[in-house]
Amino acid sequence: MLETTAMSAKKLGLNPPKTDIDRFVYAISHDLNEPLRMVSSFIKLAQNNAGKESGGEYLNMALQNADQLKRMINALVDLSRVTRTNQEKIALKPKALLSEVNSMYRSELQAREIVFSFDCDDEVVVVEEQLITVFKELIQNVLDHSGKEVSSYHISSKQLGDKVEFVCIAQNDCLKTITLNQIFDVFSSGKKSQQHIGMGLALARTCVEHNGGEMWATEGEHLEIRFTLPKA
Repeated sequence: MLETTAMSAKKLGLNPPKTDIDRFVYAISHDLNEPLRMVSSFIKLAQNNAGKESGGEYLNMALQNADQLKRMINALVDLSRVTRTNQEKIALKPKALLSEVNSMYRSELQAREIVFSFDCDDEVVVVEEQLITVFKELIQNVLDHSGKEVSSYHISSKQLGDKVEFVCIAQNDCLKTITLNQIFDVFSSGKKSQQHIGMGLALARTCVEHNGGEMWATEGEHLEIRFTLPKA
């Protein structure tokens, strides 16, 4: 399991990184180096076991770690693109975008027996592509942590002054493995067996903040993820 940036800092006797720049430095210096270290180790083991059946296994492990590193680098690129976009913010109803995202994930949601529903009629001003990214990452987050439990996932919205607040609730314990202080960490997976490596909710929060909103998590009967966006 990849360590969080805060855990890495603690081991080095440093305060946890507080700024985006600090987090990027830790992500690059620690998280990206970990799969490289594994690739190097497995290649050395493969060399020492050349001609043996275990040699091929070590090479496969090296390839898997190389693929993981590629996904992590691509995720960093995705995050950097958020603040560099020149796409215009427009007024739109999220309901149409949620229908589109639901279609993208329908087969995976059905396979996990997750009932996805939404009630979001409040217009917001946002970069359309970035709101799609937010919804995709939210759904992917549930898929990554749902296991085999039957569940439902609901996203609703309500007007809150000059903002629209979205509330995202998974109606079971599928997100229990995520802790509130790690949920938005770069490359934090939330559980040891996690294979989906990317920015996840860190990317979603960056998209929300770039569009003038906020994203946070609260823990009660179920873990809730909430975010705001400017009202149209």
